[in-house]
Amino acid sequence: MEWYNTSEQFVRQINDFQRATFENWSSMFPGTQNFSMSSYRDNLNKALSFQESLLSNSLEVQAQLSRMYIDTQKQFLQGYFNILRNWYSY
Repeated sequence: MEWYNTSEQFVRQINDFQRATFENWSSMFPGTQNFSMSSYRDNLNKALSFQESLLSNSLEVQAQLSRMYIDTQKQFLQGYFNILRNWYSY
């Protein structure tokens, strides 16, 4: 697993694999024979930017949900202990 030693090599190999897969796939369709690599790179950059923003937004939503969950737990436990204190004070 020499390719996994550095993240740069890993990303480069993924990029090469994606390019080869796309070229093999596009060779099967006659209308894509004159598709240029520059538009492939532009589309790849757009797709990566979209994925990055999607994951960033997803992480932000997860963080907000975690904060809400913790706040809800905190309120529940405070209410629980207040009820127990009030019940035992009678």
